[in-house]
Amino acid sequence: MQSSTAVSTTSGTPVDDTQAVLTLSLARDSDIFLMYVGGNPHGTTEDYDGKGVQLQIDGADKSNSASWQSPYGSNYADSATSLWYEQLTAGSHTVKGRFFANYAGYTVTISHRQLVALAFPKPANYNYILKTVNQVADAWKIRLRAYDQSNIGRLSNCTIYFYNGGGLSRQIYIYNGSMSQQFGNWYDLAGSSTVYIAMTASAADSTGASYVYSYLEVLIPNTTTYNLMIITFEIS
Repeated sequence: MQSSTAVSTTSGTPVDDTQAVLTLSLARDSDIFLMYVGGNPHGTTEDYDGKGVQLQIDGADKSNSASWQSPYGSNYADSATSLWYEQLTAGSHTVKGRFFANYAGYTVTISHRQLVALAFPKPANYNYILKTVNQVADAWKIRLRAYDQSNIGRLSNCTIYFYNGGGLSRQIYIYNGSMSQQFGNWYDLAGSSTVYIAMTASAADSTGASYVYSYLEVLIPNTTTYNLMIITFEIS
């Protein structure tokens, strides 16, 4: 994203650049390259001591990525840049650009910025745990819905999803021990076709087992009627 709306601060500690916020929705665990550039055009009046910028990911400041500007002249405005490389799990993440005054109490401004995220998804593991086969010519729609769970607090990340040649569809998602997504979007199950149900999981505690109790909902086309099939997922 990019913007030319001016924001200012006198804070000596980082504050949000409200014009530099990105929400990332990752289908798979990914390597992420982030860049935040904030500054003003040449000739803009700047504070003598300059400003610094840095990135924040999911509420955590990345202080070792901070850079700063010290123009030592009020009419030599330029830009400060912050770079960061992260491995992020599948799911939603919030990335922010932040800035601060090198000398607290003096006003600094960012009037032009760019916030860029490049995502490099990790290879998908397509070892399925179940497959759904449509043995008739009629097209159907399916989705998973979790109705209960047990001992999921040990799971740092667990994704249950559909896949076939047409792509992935995340259905149930557990993040940091909590049910983050209870059900997914309807997924096409074409006539005489197969859709695989797969899972990726990581646990903070290697002892015990976690259970996700779910329905496989099978929707009859052009109606609001669907069948429920109980599936219990065990994550050891």
